[in-house]
Amino acid sequence: MLHILFYTVIAILILSFFGISLQSVIHSPQAQTNFSYLWSLVLQGWHYVQGFYDLFITWVGHFVH
Repeated sequence: MLHILFYTVIAILILSFFGISLQSVIHSPQAQTNFSYLWSLVLQGWHYVQGFYDLFITWVGHFVH
């Protein structure tokens, strides 16, 4: 856990050194589009996994009863 915090702080310091503002990057229209696309992929993957899980639970349920 401490490693993640340490590397995050280091990454922010490196970005600051090169003059990159996280706020301006996150609020830019291109970043918003990319985040929306990435989130839609995550949701599609989740629904795909959830479908297999439901199928598996149904299949196991037939053997238990």
